[in-house]
Amino acid sequence: MRPARVRTTTLADVQSGARNEACTVCRRELRPGEPLAWGLAHERLHERCLEGLRASRLRPKERPQRVAPAMRGVLARHEGRLCTACLAMEINVSLQQARDVVARLIPSEGFAVLPVSCGRCGRQTDALCTIPHAA
Repeated sequence: MRPARVRTTTLADVQSGARNEACTVCRRELRPGEPLAWGLAHERLHERCLEGLRASRLRPKERPQRVAPAMRGVLARHEGRLCTACLAMEINVSLQQARDVVARLIPSEGFAVLPVSCGRCGRQTDALCTIPHAA
C-alpha cells in the first residue's frame, strides 16, 4: 500500500500566503512579503533567523572567532542581552549547549556576562551581553 502524499509547500505558496507556515528557528509565522531563506531539508525560515540557525549548528570545538558573528546577530535582535535559557531557545539548542556557547564566548572581545534584565524574558539575571569595543 502506498503512503499518502503530503502536499509540498513551495516558496510561492509561503510568499503569497496560500499556506501559513512557521519559521523553523523562531517558530513565528512566515508572513507574505517577508524575506525568506531555505535551510537544510527544505526548512523555511526568516532571513533574519539565519544567524541563529548557524549558531545552533556550531560544533562544540568551534573557535570563538567563528561563533562571535552569529551570536552578535542573535543578541542584536534582543537589545544586546540574553539570559542562558532564552539564548538556548533562540538558537534552538539545549540549556547545557547554550552554557557551553557562553563559556566559549566570554574570553572573546565584545562579550560579557552581566547581571542585567534579559532582552527577551525580562528576568533580572546574569545575561550574555554585547559590549562596545574600546576605542
